Amino acid sequence: MRRAVYAGVDWFRLPAALLVIAIHTAPLSSISKGLDAAVTYGLGRIAVPFFLMTTGYFLLAPCFGEKPGSRERWRRFERKILLIYAASTLLYLPVAWYAGNLPGNLTEAVRMLLFDGTFYHLWYFPALLIGGRIALGLGRAGYRKALTAAGILYLIGLFGDSYYGLTEGIPLLKKLYGYLFQISSYTRNGIFYAPLFLLMGAFLRNTGKKIRQMDLWVLIPGMVLLAAEAYLVFRLDLARHDSMYFSLPFVMYVLYQALLSVKGTAPGWLRNGTLCVYVIHPLMIVLVRGAARWTGTSALLVECAPVHWLAVSMASFAAAAVYGVLCERSRWLWKRPAVHGKK
Repeated sequence: MRRAVYAGVDWFRLPAALLVIAIHTAPLSSISKGLDAAVTYGLGRIAVPFFLMTTGYFLLAPCFGEKPGSRERWRRFERKILLIYAASTLLYLPVAWYAGNLPGNLTEAVRMLLFDGTFYHLWYFPALLIGGRIALGLGRAGYRKALTAAGILYLIGLFGDSYYGLTEGIPLLKKLYGYLFQISSYTRNGIFYAPLFLLMGAFLRNTGKKIRQMDLWVLIPGMVLLAAEAYLVFRLDLARHDSMYFSLPFVMYVLYQALLSVKGTAPGWLRNGTLCVYVIHPLMIVLVRGAARWTGTSALLVECAPVHWLAVSMASFAAAAVYGVLCERSRWLWKRPAVHGKK
């Protein structure tokens, strides 16, 4: 059923995964830093909100409707995310040790586990868990109040992220954000960032909001505005971290409705496959760089940023495909009926 109704959402997982890889490889940086800021760190920032809104749409929304089994389904989802986070932490532990990024004390360890992530891309999993719980709590007050509160949290986070250059010029705010950064290195986390997009996805599901044809024309100017905002932040050197923009929630609101309007079919492997790409791609960055040094092709595979992004993307999807095949084989072997009478 889902494959036939939500093809737009499922197919968009592919470009979203490629955008995440782009954010960590800066594919346009060797062409133009400004272009990279506008496209990769502007338009590319739609990727993570897309995944959050998808979780909100399919898993969080039924909890607000109090559908039978929805809360238990969400708890199962939380346990699954915890398991993925724990496995990913173990996977990247040797890399973090080699890079000298292991926490130096208990406080740093707690901050990494709850907010920053145990590797630079793993922040998403605790953000999803914490943001989901905040969204569930806010949702009890109704969507209007919940979205307002989540929007206020997002604005607070915004001035600790892309617009921190304005905040640090005000001594009181700089001091307050300084306390905040002792708890979490970034405001792009489960408190200030994730709840808004999770609630937006749930809101679209439970209100049955449908996009109008004329609204689609808003999407292109909105994305141009997002790119322009990112470029302006880059030129003015405002960002402490460049994940949060004023225009991002508005772009996502229209974009997600547009994706929901696309009917058809999509391959069933997209959901787990793109999740695997998300988890594995930093390891592929390390391997591609290592292979380039070993083969003497660093000028092509690393220094040429578009080729580096392409190589990491191909390696990540290949690794995800191999993992998927191994999982299918293991399930087949596990479920294969025993043949008696043979040695």
